[in-house]
Amino acid sequence: KVRCVKCKKPQRCTKAFKICRLPNILVLHLKRFSAHHSYSDKVQTPITFPKTLDLSNFVALTDGSSSCYYECFGVSNHIGSTVSSGHYTAHCLHPTQKRWYLYDDSRVREEDWRSICQSNQEAFVLFYVRV
Repeated sequence: KVRCVKCKKPQRCTKAFKICRLPNILVLHLKRFSAHHSYSDKVQTPITFPKTLDLSNFVALTDGSSSCYYECFGVSNHIGSTVSSGHYTAHCLHPTQKRWYLYDDSRVREEDWRSICQSNQEAFVLFYVRV
C-alpha cells in the first residue's frame, strides 16, 4: 500500500499507466503457467480474445494521426500440462487469402476464427498488427 505523505498511514490507491507510443506489431504473452516451489502447472482457464483490439483508452496522448487499432494475425498454442512438456501449434492468418490456418508440425488445415478465439485453453501468445 501507498503511505500518505502527511500522516504516513497506509492508504488505498489506484495505479494507472498510459502508453506513450504504440508498436506496429503487438505481442501479448499470457500467463498460462503457474509456478510452485519445484514445478509449474498449466493454467487451464479458457480465454476469449478479440480479433480487433482497440488500445485508445490506454494511450497517453493521441493526435488522431496514429491508429490505436490492431488486428490479430497469429496465435501460438501450447498443448500439455507443464512448461517442460507439451506440444506447440500455431494459428495464423494467411496474408493474401485472409483465411485462418492451424499449423501443426507437417499438417496444415483451415480453421474458423470463432473456434480459435472462443474458450481457448491452449493460447499463450497473441500476435497483433496495427491497422
